[in-house]
Amino acid sequence: MQLEKITPEAFEKIVEMVAFDLEPQEKAYLLEQLNHQLQSVQELLDIPLEDDVDLSFNKIPRVGDVPRQDKWQAFEQARGIIERAPQNEDGMILVPEPASGKDL
Repeated sequence: MQLEKITPEAFEKIVEMVAFDLEPQEKAYLLEQLNHQLQSVQELLDIPLEDDVDLSFNKIPRVGDVPRQDKWQAFEQARGIIERAPQNEDGMILVPEPASGKDL
């Protein structure tokens, strides 16, 4: 796999998508750094590997407790919690409408 350099045009699109407000010298620096990272990835991809190499990304053995099973359990006092909510109806907590963002 051959990776291309990030062009200034592609970089401008990235900057636009993430809504960065960068000075020209900041843009030049970041573009250069991204291309250095891309070059490093290409160098790693160019390393020949035997077909039978295990490509596991994490060879560190797990230490400690095994995660518990995620099993749903009914909470015995759910009704009491709902009844204490400022507003509730038919066994459910009423919440206000979320802000639309227009008033921010």
